Amino acid sequence: GNLVNVGTGAGVSVRHVCLMVADILGADADLLKFGAIERRPVDQDCLVAITDRLKTIMDPAPQRWATKELAVPCVNGFLSSATI
Repeated sequence: GNLVNVGTGAGVSVRHVCLMVADILGADADLLKFGAIERRPVDQDCLVAITDRLKTIMDPAPQRWATKELAVPCVNGFLSSATI
């Protein structure tokens, strides 16, 4: 089979995403405790998907949601479909 990277092609840090989601949820971002555990040498600052193959099979191209305005519907959709 063929492998396809799924992403936007834009690098976004885990910290950025977590802080944005905490803000959307109205959660205390201090609970995330970034820096409480020392980073390992293999930990990456940011990962970026190479989306060339994805763009050839999807129309339209993947949407970028690295802004709060675009992230809110994603977070709300996840919450509405989550089972606890």
